[in-house]
This record gives sequence, structure tokens and C-alpha cells, in this order.
Amino acid sequence: MQKGAVIGLVLAVVIIAAIAGYIIYKPSVQKETAPAAEAPETTEEEIEIAETQTPASPITSPAEQTFLILADDKGFYINSQKTSSILAAKENIVKITFNVSAQNVYYGGLDFRGCGQNSGWTKPGSSTILQFTADSTCTITSYWPSSGVVKSKLQIIVS
Repeated sequence: MQKGAVIGLVLAVVIIAAIAGYIIYKPSVQKETAPAAEAPETTEEEIEIAETQTPASPITSPAEQTFLILADDKGFYINSQKTSSILAAKENIVKITFNVSAQNVYYGGLDFRGCGQNSGWTKPGSSTILQFTADSTCTITSYWPSSGVVKSKLQIIVS
């Protein structure tokens, strides 16, 4: 997926979420009404029932997990440590920024494929972002774009 398409998709989701949030939480218009009659007293039985009921869970958005990963022809690195896997919580949005090293990378750069994503060609010294929902464990593989030679694999472990 091209960077522009990913950015456009993310922007569309943010706008839709903002509109939905406004519609759900906007202040309602109150109409003037006649004074209400005095409410009857609550019985002890009604109080017991109310105290034992569990309130409904609020609808929550999935959390976003972000990762900054350096990539070269020999592997993937987080904080200068070589890594072959990362952990993600199920249903979270996983956002991985791959920084392709300017050194130790074939002149054609790298591309990243997996987890339903394809970064396309990323030049040495450039970066690309892959974003997806963590549904199940998957693997992102780096390739030399011109030849399709596999360079390294990064497993996304979903729990």
C-alpha cells in the first residue's frame, strides 16, 4: 500500500471517528416542560435490584501500538538490538515505522510485505509505515524490491 493511501485511510478514519463522537456526545436541546409530579419513593427491593446490576461497559476504541524499527539487509533492530518478533495485543492497531538504513542495504532498498500489507519500494535512508489491526499472529518479510530476494522476517505475535 502506498504511503499516500495509508495516510488517506488513517485521515478518513480519524475524521469519521470525530464526527461520530460529536454526534454521540453533543449537548441535547432541552425543551421546557411542565413541572414533574413528585416521584414515588423507591422501595427496598428496587434498591437491591439496582445495586446488583452491572453497568453496561462503555464502547472503547482499540489502542494503538507503535513501533520504530531500523531495517537493513541483515535484519530488524529496536533500540540497536536485533529482533525477530514484537508483541501486540489482539484488536489493537499496530503501527510500525520501518527506517531503512542508509548503510548495509542493497542500493535498491527494501520493501516490506506481510500482515495484509505491502510497503512498496523504500529507498536506503528513507522510511515507510505499515499499519493494521492485530487479529492474529503474522509475519512481515523484508525483500530486495528489484529481485524479490528475502532478506529478513519479523513476526508479530498477537495475544
